[in-house]
Amino acid sequence: MGQSRGGHRRQSGVSHARAPGRAQLRRAAASIAVVGAIVASLTTACTQTAGAPTRQAADLTGVSVTETGPGSVVRATSVPGIDSAIRDTGARVAHVIYRSTSGIDGSGTEVSGTVVGPAEAPPAGGWPIMVLAHGTTGIDEGCAPSRTPDLAGLAGVVVSYLKMGFVVSVPDYQGLGAPGVHPYLDSATAGYNVIDAVRAARIVFPDAGPRWAAFGGSQGGAATWAANELAAERGAGRNLLGTVSLVPAADFSGLVDLAARRRLGADQLAAYTWLLIGAQRSRPGFDIDLYRRGMAARNWDVLSACAGPEGSRRNRVVARIPAADLVPATPAAAARLKEIFSGMGVAHRRASAPMLIYYAGKDEFFDPEWTRAAITRSCRLGSVIESVYQPDATHGSIDGSTYVDWLGRRMAGNRVDNDC
Repeated sequence: MGQSRGGHRRQSGVSHARAPGRAQLRRAAASIAVVGAIVASLTTACTQTAGAPTRQAADLTGVSVTETGPGSVVRATSVPGIDSAIRDTGARVAHVIYRSTSGIDGSGTEVSGTVVGPAEAPPAGGWPIMVLAHGTTGIDEGCAPSRTPDLAGLAGVVVSYLKMGFVVSVPDYQGLGAPGVHPYLDSATAGYNVIDAVRAARIVFPDAGPRWAAFGGSQGGAATWAANELAAERGAGRNLLGTVSLVPAADFSGLVDLAARRRLGADQLAAYTWLLIGAQRSRPGFDIDLYRRGMAARNWDVLSACAGPEGSRRNRVVARIPAADLVPATPAAAARLKEIFSGMGVAHRRASAPMLIYYAGKDEFFDPEWTRAAITRSCRLGSVIESVYQPDATHGSIDGSTYVDWLGRRMAGNRVDNDC
């Protein structure tokens, strides 16, 4: 296996009787393209506190809560305060708590999310499921997309997928929206959350079919990539059509080297502090004082905020933290942190289904060489990958609209290009 060639490819989609056709996919392309911007900024994509719904949420009848294991539903409720863009489609909407697994210690967890189903009768074989894996919204429980009426700005994208003929599942990820610790950018944890959101969606909406796909950017890009790697283990690989990852957090261990050299960019520094807090919270014995001092240490409690006055204060503090405050105390401490971050990335297993990966030459968070190296490792493991490198794009300006034809081919059961 060789390194991904990372170029654009001309694709041809084919309609399928039981799936959204190419024309349907193309009609939604303009809306889907905005996902690159929605998930772009790790510093500004913080969820805002939602207002109280106009009516009380109620338990949904007919949803089984007696099943066990990953993806089983603990509770499903109505979402009376959902954004009008979704409500006006007549879609069925549920807030769900489902069981999943920590990618760090393998313990059982409960994760929240939102599931949206088309109002129409399903096609033969049932609606396919699209998991929409969101970008960074924060690291505290209140930072979940499901805590806002518009799902952290993703309502329009959800509507586009509904029109394309999907049941749409938007997981919050562990520790966001439900009690627990959010291990920020731990791809295995988010990957399990994505896979298990599929089973939960089928339980809530039994007219959903077995086939599924996943689309995500930034944090969500790594989540979909990891889900593809873990799907076979979870028993969901056979029906996975493929995954799309925009500017994924595939390998960010290089941030440690930049911190040690006091070379973190402003956006990278913001992400790095959340990575440190996530490691501190999720790994017993992690000595955070090896990685912080001065102003960073004095304002540590503020740095996890994602919304409201504390979120604004966090942004002001991040802008003023001296680079010296985040230099690892010793080379051994730096090596240990780099090992942890490397394990949190992707390209550890062969992908179960084809992947489409977009990455940017001017990414403010992840050096394109880090992503390219992860693609190369995954290729060597036997994955099928088409990569699209956009040398002049930034993390927020990546254009993923060409994925529509790629998805059309996968829905039709056709092969896709392999750059490996």
